[in-house]
Amino acid sequence: MTGPMNESAYVEALKNDGFSFMGKPPVEVRYLRVGGRLIQLRFASEKIIEAVLPAVEHLICEPEAGLSLIVTLCDRPRAGEVHDLSPWREEIERCRDKLLMVNAEAFHMQYNPDSTVYSLIDLASKRAIYYADDFGKVPYYERSAPLKFILHWWCEHQGWCLVHAGAVGLAEAGVLLVGRGGSGKSTTAVCAALNGLLYAGDDYVVLRHSPGPSALSLYVSGKLNEDMLSGLPGLLPHVANGERSPGDKALVFFGEAFQSVWTGEIPLRAIVATKISDGIARLQKSSATLVFAEMAASTIFQMPGSGGQTLAAVKKLFQELPVYTLWLDSDFSENIRLLAAFCTEIKGG
Repeated sequence: MTGPMNESAYVEALKNDGFSFMGKPPVEVRYLRVGGRLIQLRFASEKIIEAVLPAVEHLICEPEAGLSLIVTLCDRPRAGEVHDLSPWREEIERCRDKLLMVNAEAFHMQYNPDSTVYSLIDLASKRAIYYADDFGKVPYYERSAPLKFILHWWCEHQGWCLVHAGAVGLAEAGVLLVGRGGSGKSTTAVCAALNGLLYAGDDYVVLRHSPGPSALSLYVSGKLNEDMLSGLPGLLPHVANGERSPGDKALVFFGEAFQSVWTGEIPLRAIVATKISDGIARLQKSSATLVFAEMAASTIFQMPGSGGQTLAAVKKLFQELPVYTLWLDSDFSENIRLLAAFCTEIKGG
């Protein structure tokens, strides 16, 4: 939902960090590199560091000149009185139980009442705020993909596109894995990485079209259901939410497990939709129209406020690359054998 607000007040607060740390310095500053661009993260507390960094630790780099974005990460204990007096106070009280979304040229904001997370960005000043009441209590899905909306808006400003998809393959040729929830997309990406294929992500990656289509890595984390996790005992030490509520998936940070196969970028040579088969693994050419509709719908649904620019970027990719369907066998070794052979086949394409 979109509600009325005073965007100029938010923008001024972002520029001045007027309601971030009550005049105190951050407890820690880290830098991330995505597609050659540098992002600075300014943390208000150790608790926020613990909630955010595991999913993006593979992107951490040394500081350099030329920041593309500065993100302040704060919570209620550090924001305190300044939070209560900030320009968003009226919006918080009025929309505590509602999803709030604002998109106004260079300014974007989203509030999720389930996680209490506010994501705000002013692209003109290259400033963003990532706020939650208590980062120790944010849902597992937020810890799996922290800063998602801020990165989504920032990516669009770079001419890129954050999409709901995975990407695996070889150094010379990879595939974009797409599919609805429950279609086996994440399972395929994770199993591919465990069997030696390069891994850029299993749920969200960034599309970059120049100089050629490629997938940039954002997160080294995943949400696995119990059936999948039980079949991959080697991942059990990397589960972050051992005690889970009914219906919650296991949150797994793959950083250590995928250290040898993680890559920051994979050149894309094909789009592969995953689907559960009748028991026979096979890879076949597919309808680009149907797969495009599924991927575009899931991406726009998960990144509200994206719209035309994201749709155009995804459409361009489908015009550039062939589209296939990988019908998945219950025996995932056969699925990965097919996928690895396919990547080798298209390497020279």
